[in-house]
Amino acid sequence: MPCVRLKKSSLIIGIVILLLALSPFAYSRYTLYNLERGILAYLTETKHYEEKEILSIEAKISKTPRYPIYVKFADEPDVTYLYIYRDEKYIQTPPTRDARGNLILHKHTEKETL
Repeated sequence: MPCVRLKKSSLIIGIVILLLALSPFAYSRYTLYNLERGILAYLTETKHYEEKEILSIEAKISKTPRYPIYVKFADEPDVTYLYIYRDEKYIQTPPTRDARGNLILHKHTEKETL
């Protein structure tokens, strides 16, 4: 009987260690999934885009910002908009500047970012 009890406790310890090792990965995947769902809700409910107007949404893990969200729209497939989630809201980062320092504005640039 002691042998069976030892095997059972070893199995439980192994499972616990495996779960602890996988939990950071699972947490980051869960966070990315929630950010992608959240930006979709923001764009459709707050900014009144239709889902068919949004070509792709992809959240990633980065150093700065920690979780950038990249959005492409169907009518501008070559332009990627960067959003971040800060202070309980989604914010589009300001557009880039050209060689002369002028803002490069695109069709879906939000006025709040200027």
